[in-house]
Amino acid sequence: MTIEAETTGKVTLYGGKLVTNWKRDGDRLWHADLPGVKEGKWDFRALVVNGRLAERACYPATNTFENLGTWNLPLLPAVAGHWERKPTHEELTTMPYDPKDIPATLDVRNAEVRMYHMWAESLVGVTTNDIQRRALILSSEPSWPPGALNRRKYVVFNTREGMTRPGQWYLDRTAGRLVYWPLPGEDMTKIKVVAPTAERIISLAGTSQKPVTDITIRGLTLQATTAPLKPASFGATAFDGALHAVQARQCTFENLEICNVGGLGLRAENLADSRVINCRIHHVGACGARISGNDTLIAQNHVHHLGVYYPSACATSLSGNKLRICRNEIHDAPYSGIIGGGKENLIEENLIYRVMRELHDGAAIYGNMNACIIRGNVVRDVVEVGKGFGASAYYLDEGARDCIIERNVAQGVPMPTHNHITRNTIVRDNVFIADGDMTVSFARSVGCTFERNTLFVPGKLTVRQPNGIRVWKNNVIYRGGASKGGAPQPFTISDTVPAEPAPERRTYSAIAERVSVAPTIDGDIKTAEWPGKLQTLDREPSRFSVGGAPVLAKFAYDDTFLYVAANVTMFGPAKVSTNSVWGKDDGVEVCIAGKTADGKPVTFVVRGYACGALQSATDAGAPADAAEQLRKATRFAARPIPGAGGGLFGKGWRGEWAIPFAALGLKAAPNLKIQFNMGAYCSEFGEWHCWEGTLAENWRLEQAGTLLLNPPPKAKPLVGAIRWDAWYGPLPATARPPESVEFPGFNTTRSRKVSQDPGKETRRALAAEQWRYRWPFFTTLAPDGSARDFNENKPEVIEREIEYAVHAGLSYWAFTAYPENCPLSYTLKTFLTCKNRDKLKFCLFLPMWPAYGRIPDDAAERAYWAHVARMVREPNYLKVGGNRPVFYLGFLNDQLAEKLLSGPWPKLCTELAKCGFGKPWVAICHSPAKAAKRYCNMLQGDALSQYAIGGSAKAGAFSELAARAEKFWEDCAATGAAVAPICMAGWDRRPRVANPVSWEDFHLKPDAFELYYKSGTPDEIAAHVGRGVSWFKKHPAKDGAELVLIYAWNEFDEGGWLAPALPPPHGEGTARVDALRKVLVAR
Repeated sequence: MTIEAETTGKVTLYGGKLVTNWKRDGDRLWHADLPGVKEGKWDFRALVVNGRLAERACYPATNTFENLGTWNLPLLPAVAGHWERKPTHEELTTMPYDPKDIPATLDVRNAEVRMYHMWAESLVGVTTNDIQRRALILSSEPSWPPGALNRRKYVVFNTREGMTRPGQWYLDRTAGRLVYWPLPGEDMTKIKVVAPTAERIISLAGTSQKPVTDITIRGLTLQATTAPLKPASFGATAFDGALHAVQARQCTFENLEICNVGGLGLRAENLADSRVINCRIHHVGACGARISGNDTLIAQNHVHHLGVYYPSACATSLSGNKLRICRNEIHDAPYSGIIGGGKENLIEENLIYRVMRELHDGAAIYGNMNACIIRGNVVRDVVEVGKGFGASAYYLDEGARDCIIERNVAQGVPMPTHNHITRNTIVRDNVFIADGDMTVSFARSVGCTFERNTLFVPGKLTVRQPNGIRVWKNNVIYRGGASKGGAPQPFTISDTVPAEPAPERRTYSAIAERVSVAPTIDGDIKTAEWPGKLQTLDREPSRFSVGGAPVLAKFAYDDTFLYVAANVTMFGPAKVSTNSVWGKDDGVEVCIAGKTADGKPVTFVVRGYACGALQSATDAGAPADAAEQLRKATRFAARPIPGAGGGLFGKGWRGEWAIPFAALGLKAAPNLKIQFNMGAYCSEFGEWHCWEGTLAENWRLEQAGTLLLNPPPKAKPLVGAIRWDAWYGPLPATARPPESVEFPGFNTTRSRKVSQDPGKETRRALAAEQWRYRWPFFTTLAPDGSARDFNENKPEVIEREIEYAVHAGLSYWAFTAYPENCPLSYTLKTFLTCKNRDKLKFCLFLPMWPAYGRIPDDAAERAYWAHVARMVREPNYLKVGGNRPVFYLGFLNDQLAEKLLSGPWPKLCTELAKCGFGKPWVAICHSPAKAAKRYCNMLQGDALSQYAIGGSAKAGAFSELAARAEKFWEDCAATGAAVAPICMAGWDRRPRVANPVSWEDFHLKPDAFELYYKSGTPDEIAAHVGRGVSWFKKHPAKDGAELVLIYAWNEFDEGGWLAPALPPPHGEGTARVDALRKVLVAR
């Protein structure tokens, strides 16, 4: 069947419909209402206006914003997993921003964010503009986490704020209309606007069992398609094509013009024995043409001006077997010109220029190809724009093998050829002409040939990793010739590769990190079990850089074992020899300088194989009995890395060792430096990957490297904040809180019955308009602006609070521990259900007379302590050295202390010990300091602190309050006790004076409304906390437990809070956590 225009170029098929009925929208803009847009039934990201692909509204109008993301894990080769660990959904979808960049009025239904990465970008929607956190919550996962590899640029599309110049448009999904700013001279009564309704215009849909056959499409023009909001994928190839074919055979696509489309121009998957010829594909939103298949000719096409909406777009993506890609003209693309894949393809006589205009780490011709020929192409004017991983003319990447790059020209390209982790590449008979310096690169490549090439290099010639070149001969290098003072300088002609001396022996050590929990030896190498950075076995025995897929290692230790992990990556399908003959089968050896039983120096060699076998060799001179003893004491596990189509060892294998120091004759100690080496043998190509090349065997340690047992970093003081959770909203009808009773030692002159619903009283106290500046971010406002409710007892609210606390640099929250069924315990229960709870530790503040002291009977007492024990068993309960759970214990009197000692406290300690916990670490919170020390002695506590520091100042300055707290630290230290500094975020109880609460009588004091301290500025509060942290510089904790406690996270009605308030102008917003971050995170 043939679908053909009667006259080529005179028949246009549109994948959309005309937009009419334009109305003025202010002075400059026009809009047209579109049925279905507001309802979400019609959406589009491309617009054709008078025959051009119109520009989407974008801000900033020029340049880009920079997000504040902090992803800092290193980038790995793709074969090694890309990132050391997979980023979480939250890490991917939370984009912090500078508040001056994003307006609070941002319409998140309209906004779409483009994030620029290195060789890719992501266009994602926005679900929430979290003004308090200053973060956009993205609707889908971008390709990279915000901030990865320090790539932070972004822009925002499709908002009214982005309408900054004529010719732009945006789709207002909220209002259900299309908004356009006409170009000068455009008449809105005559304008032709086509809004896409389809992603494909022509679709050929076959299957493997029933392919489409013998279809010719000729002479048509296709315009106006859209693309969905989803990741564009590598090369922006994820979308449908205006012409879209799947499983097609013996087809011809000829003399087509595909332009002004939002997705791909042409997409053909599993196209066989077909032709794509004489087509013009231009002004396309994403990739121009994506073709995969076999035995297909792609010739004499003109592909240009791609990636209008997606700057990761390549001009063409072509993969398969025996493709012929010939005599195409390709230019003006933001990323690569041709991305190739597959084997036995021919890329010949193409003209490619002005590609790599926006992104990095690509080329005019780029790919992971096997046995392909790149011949007779001309590439010009491809230079790196900005700073990144560079731009090349001819670039073969990870895993490419047996390819030929011959008889090509590269003009004005500083890096004409880049070969990264390739094998047996032949580069011959090419002409490479640079305007200045030139680099030819064979990074981590093996067995390459560079011959009969002509290089014109006015500047410096660099050959990157020349040991990757097996043959260098008959090249002609014209050096010099650059103008100097307006006069051309003479060339020098040579044929020698620039000298590259062998690298010196390493002067730095491999690093083993101290671990408190031993990694599980199962061959899995879980990131959580192995701290520190991945280290690469990146040298040959010659000390030159080794080629091939990387071998990565990690090292750790404790008092008993040295732990070693190896990740041997391979390009699939990997060929792994699974026996245990060293130098023949795949394995890794660890070589360590130790001592024999009689103290003589010896080198031990421990080998682990992909098959799981473990050996302790005597090759380096270790006595047989010592070697055998080491083998028996060492634990080893290996695990294959499966890969698609590659069988069990599709992507290589991993191994983990636990090697006992005792069997090595060593004693672990921080800063111990051990002579060491490590080497991996990969049988497929007979290659060695070493930590250090010794010019001989890996165990020649006098020529090898060292392993340093890194001392554990000095623990920073842990900073936490008290939570008193009366902000739980109205009690449910099913709530049955216990009746309040008097506590032991109760002063009957103060007797008042305490409310069973304290939240109701605190809500009443805080709700007055006078205290609006304290209203927390989770306040529910009534239509008149008054406070309807303060309810944080929702997972989504507490999850935001966790993020704020982590942002501030807090390590933990100290929850006041009331009986489990008390309303004041509701929020702790909610906290334990939060998805992000593991980001923040928690502990309990045991308030003796307010909570425990009012327990009515023995059954309720047992329930209270059982609840406390259960909380300690939660995985993110705060513990210090020796697995000691942390408690703050306050509001004591003699009767309560004696009651505790009579049974409940020893029973709790015994119960926790049975569960594997150490003796609880307890800070006694009481004043004056001498009385606190007495209770500390009675209860065998560990430090002194306090719940809060009050005072009787009348409208005192915050600096006076801070000074009182800091004086209390000194008083506590004078008793000889350790101190957990209590820091004050404020003390102003006037809301409770005006609206008294039932559990205290502070309002009865004379002049009670005048007794308060003025609010400190966020910086004043943060500086006070900083002094609490610095306290330990002069008063280091003998047991290593250095804790700071802040009053408080959420005591809004008492004047002590860190949690964000309403945003300005009504409150401080996130100012307090932001200020605290500068002190705590910076330290």
